Amino acid sequence: MPLQKLTFKPGVNRENTRYTNEGGWWDMDKIRFRSGTPEKIGGWQLLGAGTFLGVARFLHNWATIARENLLAIGTNLKIYLERGQTFYDITPIRYTVVLTNPFTTGTAGSTTVTVTAVAHGAAIDDFVTFTGATAVDGILATTLNTEHQITSVTANTFTFIATPCTLGAVTGGGTVTAAFQVNTGPTLSVAGVGVGVGAFGAAGWGLAAASNPGVVTAGMRQWVGDNFGQDFIFSIRDGGIYYWSASGGSIDAMLSTRAVAIQTIAGASDAPTVADNLLVTDDQHVLAIGTNPLGSTVEDPMLIRWCDQGNPLNWTPSAASTAGDQRITAGSYTYAAKKVRQENLIWTDTTLITVQFVGPPIVFSFNTLAENISVASVTAVAVADNVAYWMGKDKFYVYNGQVQTLNSTVRKYVFSNMNMSQIGQVQAGTNVQYNEVIWFYCSLNSTVIDRYVVYNYVEDIWTFGSMSRSAWLDSPLRPNPLAAGYDGKVYYHDLGMDDGSTVPPSPIDAFLESADFDIGDGQNYSFVQRIIPDVDFDGSTAQQPTVTLTLKARSAPGAAFTQTDAKNTVQTSVVPFGQFTEQAWTRIRGRQMSFRIESNQVGTTWQLGTPRIDIREDGQR
Repeated sequence: MPLQKLTFKPGVNRENTRYTNEGGWWDMDKIRFRSGTPEKIGGWQLLGAGTFLGVARFLHNWATIARENLLAIGTNLKIYLERGQTFYDITPIRYTVVLTNPFTTGTAGSTTVTVTAVAHGAAIDDFVTFTGATAVDGILATTLNTEHQITSVTANTFTFIATPCTLGAVTGGGTVTAAFQVNTGPTLSVAGVGVGVGAFGAAGWGLAAASNPGVVTAGMRQWVGDNFGQDFIFSIRDGGIYYWSASGGSIDAMLSTRAVAIQTIAGASDAPTVADNLLVTDDQHVLAIGTNPLGSTVEDPMLIRWCDQGNPLNWTPSAASTAGDQRITAGSYTYAAKKVRQENLIWTDTTLITVQFVGPPIVFSFNTLAENISVASVTAVAVADNVAYWMGKDKFYVYNGQVQTLNSTVRKYVFSNMNMSQIGQVQAGTNVQYNEVIWFYCSLNSTVIDRYVVYNYVEDIWTFGSMSRSAWLDSPLRPNPLAAGYDGKVYYHDLGMDDGSTVPPSPIDAFLESADFDIGDGQNYSFVQRIIPDVDFDGSTAQQPTVTLTLKARSAPGAAFTQTDAKNTVQTSVVPFGQFTEQAWTRIRGRQMSFRIESNQVGTTWQLGTPRIDIREDGQR
């Protein structure tokens, strides 16, 4: 028989059975398609040696007028600015108080120090910084006068860990100033409050915070924000609004200052104190979405307020100001907000709304684009080429002038294998170099993000795989997409070809497996005696880059694979062109077969072409 080419449709399809998908791909990890052919994805490398505390859910990149490149990183514990691979803590101060002899040591040799501070409002894992303290029970002043993380609390006391004391049960410290940072938050969605109420995030967003504006007491910690020119305005979702300015001094001096509550800045007028989301429009208005009405501190989850044009401190409506507000009625709470060309998009729990600048006296027009839709999370929307793509609670959507359901060949696979109690963790991003939109989510039995799904919007194909990334950003100001890991580090992606989270780098496990296909007529058994590879190792740095090709055979779609035969394809020369294993002899027999290619080697990247197999008929039994 002539050699049979193994050609498969690009992308993966899990919407039907493995046999029905003959001619397509069935399973994969760390694979993308480019011009219709599959290849291993690029590797990742550390942004630098700096680390952050907590789990990052928010990344935002911008440049100052002095061309300082800044990256904001919001975690459940803090918010940072990264510049030149150094991380600067700009977490706002919630409360400052002067205490007298507040420290009491434990038993002799104990490392636990108890602090008395009436109605401190702190929670476990919060951070407090002391200044002015004197030594207590052998614990040096320099040990006390720094930042500490709180380990336990009562209404009027809290504890932290220091060096061992000498005598035990000693009270002192002198006159001490305690500066408490904003309360920290959980890393997971919490059933019954905040994000993810009910199986699909039904009504109830922000209930805990609404009873205590400015302090998030439940629900996963999420930051939202945008740059206003060279400055940074941001909010804890359902919490306070803060402002960090790059003006007023050298960039080094400003990076040593913390953000402050916007209403406390000199010249601020009627600034809101809480917001579900923030968006800086192209016309230089700040939209506070899900905020408190003028003259009230109670959050209205459907109210949108905006500042005077060009002035983020002035929120007072007047004849001389474009500041104003609008309450939307479609839905019960707001989710995401994104900018596209000449439009500002706001997602509620049921509706997509467009907000467009029309000028005074109306300032903004509000129009409904679609009803009866859903969105998975605050961060489930990505914009590529001024088209918005988002994951809903049971399907994918696109807005390119009109809202449409995005046809997906992996919809059933993704949503049936997702932990719906943690759908609020979904993170969307883009990788425009490869025309990709990517969503990270928690698999069925995981409470941390461990899976991703990718849509290639140029080739209209889907891929998926495994990866733990809590936040993602594709910024034109950085050379590669950025992602936050659960290890407190930021990574550049599609840089190199290995896993740069270890030293030295580790190999990336990448594989691609086809759906079943008939060999021969599908009735008689056939025997495959050799495979002729077609693999490109261009760009590899390994001395002999290698992939493994595997053929797996079975007698019927419902039967188990009865035979497998794996052969290595090894590049042996790169001059004048890539030369590799010409053919590999096999002994495998069946009616249906599946083809698999995989690699696990440092310094190896590859692209699959069209391999061929040599088949002969082998009877019916």
